[in-house]
Amino acid sequence: MKIELICEKKIGQSDWYEIRANGQYVIGYSNLESAENMYNQLLSNPDALKSEKIVLKFAEIDVTS
Repeated sequence: MKIELICEKKIGQSDWYEIRANGQYVIGYSNLESAENMYNQLLSNPDALKSEKIVLKFAEIDVTS
């Protein structure tokens, strides 16, 4: 896995820091310290990139009357 911390500079705008994993955007920050903290967390625990969906409620109703 390749994890990158990238700084994007545009004229007239604040620097933008983004984290990419295997070339895919993960998260971005306008603050370098926050971006570096997340980068270091991902280096120590790459499993944090895994997402999870949890069904909080579910109901099934019969509408055939």
